[in-house]
Amino acid sequence: MPLPDVAAADLGVIGLYAVLLVLPGLLVARAGGLRGWTSAGAAPLLTYGVVGLAGPWTTAAGLRWSPVVFAGATATAALAVAALRRAAGPAADRAAGRAAGRADAGVAAAVAGAAVLGALTVLGGIRRLDTIPQSWDGVFHANGVRWVADTGDAGLFGLSRVNWPVEGTEGFYPNAYHLLGAVVHRLTDRDVPSVLNAHTVLLPGLAALVLAATVRRFGGGAWHAGGSAVAITVTTAFYDLLWKGALLPYATVVALTAAVLLLVVELLDAPAARAALPAGALLALGAAGLLCVHSVAPFGVALFAVPLVAARWWGHRDRWRREAPRLALAGAGTAGLGGMQLAGALTHVADSPPLRWPADLTWTAATLQLLTGAHEAPGPQLALTLAAAVGLLALPRLGALSWCGWAALAVGVLFVLTASVDSTWVDGLTRPWWNDRWRLAGLFAVPLSLIAGHGVAQAQRCAAELVRRSAPAVRRAVPVTAAAVLAGLAVADDGLGVTRNTVRMAAHTEDRPFTAADRAAVAVLAEIVPPGVRVLNDRRDGSPWMYAVGGVLPLAGHYTDIGLTGTDVELLEQRFRHYADDDAVRAAVARLDIGFVMLGSELVNANRPRSPGLRDLAGLPFLQEVYSAGGAVIYEIVEDASTGTPQG
Repeated sequence: MPLPDVAAADLGVIGLYAVLLVLPGLLVARAGGLRGWTSAGAAPLLTYGVVGLAGPWTTAAGLRWSPVVFAGATATAALAVAALRRAAGPAADRAAGRAAGRADAGVAAAVAGAAVLGALTVLGGIRRLDTIPQSWDGVFHANGVRWVADTGDAGLFGLSRVNWPVEGTEGFYPNAYHLLGAVVHRLTDRDVPSVLNAHTVLLPGLAALVLAATVRRFGGGAWHAGGSAVAITVTTAFYDLLWKGALLPYATVVALTAAVLLLVVELLDAPAARAALPAGALLALGAAGLLCVHSVAPFGVALFAVPLVAARWWGHRDRWRREAPRLALAGAGTAGLGGMQLAGALTHVADSPPLRWPADLTWTAATLQLLTGAHEAPGPQLALTLAAAVGLLALPRLGALSWCGWAALAVGVLFVLTASVDSTWVDGLTRPWWNDRWRLAGLFAVPLSLIAGHGVAQAQRCAAELVRRSAPAVRRAVPVTAAAVLAGLAVADDGLGVTRNTVRMAAHTEDRPFTAADRAAVAVLAEIVPPGVRVLNDRRDGSPWMYAVGGVLPLAGHYTDIGLTGTDVELLEQRFRHYADDDAVRAAVARLDIGFVMLGSELVNANRPRSPGLRDLAGLPFLQEVYSAGGAVIYEIVEDASTGTPQG
């Protein structure tokens, strides 16, 4: 694994992000009566609930989003939950889980080790914390964080204004991920790519914490919890969400999905309806928080929660009669808290056209890839495959966690259908995931890791029993032999897949399309462009990064132009070079307050040529070249061709 170039200041940013991610939610969880692993596993989810709900409401009230507003929202949420707990009476004060002991200390050590392993894997790939996450959605999320930090606009349509500047083209996008990132950016004054990467570094450890907490809450042993934590941090499909497309909010939802289940069982296990009040409030806040991170959240949670509830209610009529009303009320609370986000999610799924990715696998090949961690990879992850195989054979011993087998089946079927069947009904079924098998493979990593952790626990149990029944000489030899076998398996498995995952993480950090030459050009733009003036640029090169990196507003703030058909933006992309003799073009430039043009040095896709209106600009009489180096060019619009008056 290559050593990352990380300084103490970088570790400070990562550490601060970890504190802000966990501490606010932990305060709310403790105020609501959660204890032990449940409070730890639910804490990040509740933090996003506070952030994601407070942001839009405070913006609607005229408050700029800031660290102070975030702190106030956290205090308000904690006080409200504490008041509900007090109203519920002593029955709500039961401790969740056992007192911590040696087993829990071992689980904590496994989670910490898994988090360090995950962080080193990410950092080994990106090398530097300020590396640009070049893949598709990275620029959108970076611009979104910068927009919130600069403007204080935490509304649900704010993120889109960088790329959709024309009135009426703004789009809904849940923004809890960006709101928390904006707080980190404001507190540290670090560049936006560093803020994004600091969160990405934490995601494997976050997933490990949630899975370990889930296993412990459902009565699983320490080996199961620790094995699940390590499994998610070596599973390639989880890292694929981080580099391929930079699906950062979606990856956050995947990491936190099981945390919703912690709150579900807290609600269902409450001894009386009155005692369920704080648990129901926490579930509503957490579920709404996940929805505030990404619109796909309710669909993914359903694939886990339905098997969980079905397993509880199967053969227990008294349970569903008592628990169904609780879930219904919690669902109503979630809809009430996150109604705007829920409406946006459902509208998005209904209105977005289905995508059609090549279904180029047979169903057997797709199944094999999924179960062996070999999706779009040269070979299986041996240790993960072996642990998962043992776990699958021992599924009847899962006990209260038996639902994860059904969850794995549900997600797996969706993946196999997407990978192997070209059909409109499959497109409709998988539309919430953009018909993208990579997203489903990443989601499958969650139940797969729980099953693999179960396999580790079963192997340990069998080994311990073998040692107990063996002669003294064999007892001494078994641990050494087991350690040698595990070490050999790790080496044969490419260091538990760490090398493979590191190489894949490096895929989105290549100096393309936003190059060093583009970064230098953006530094020039930041010095010469007056506040409020936009820069005409081409969404087909790396220039949309100019806002996140330099604070200069582009016309194109993302690589996509969906929703911009028929607007001034499309007109300029198609006809700007005819500015001298096209009244409509000149009027659009004036309306959008454009004073400069930047062309990046590299195209996003060599098969997607530069926008027609931005080709062959050199030498045009209304443009003055003010900078050119390494293929990046900046022009100033110096004269209105119709009147001869200066622009800007």
